[in-house]
Amino acid sequence: MMHGNMRTSHAVTLHEFSNELRLGYDNAEEILGELAEAQLVGKLAAQGWALLRDPQHITVGELAELFLWDSKQLPEQMNDAAINHWLQQLNHSTVNIKNINLAELWQITT
Repeated sequence: MMHGNMRTSHAVTLHEFSNELRLGYDNAEEILGELAEAQLVGKLAAQGWALLRDPQHITVGELAELFLWDSKQLPEQMNDAAINHWLQQLNHSTVNIKNINLAELWQITT
């Protein structure tokens, strides 16, 4: 949705974003806030949101770091051998996926 809108310079409203993801407004706004904090999207003066970076320069790995990993919890558990082993295996098995950018991902999934 945002990729196509970026090409046409069309902003995405909170309503459109929440409908597309089938989320409530609070959850959709929280996601947009996280993306804005990471400087991936920006809130426009009107009621819309837009990508700030080209989808070819946003990787799946970057989004995984933003939404899947709670990096605040990792330092407390870094001495756990089982967790370290699991993280190494996960990192090794997802290297190719993490380097896919959003434009490529959208091509694969549509």
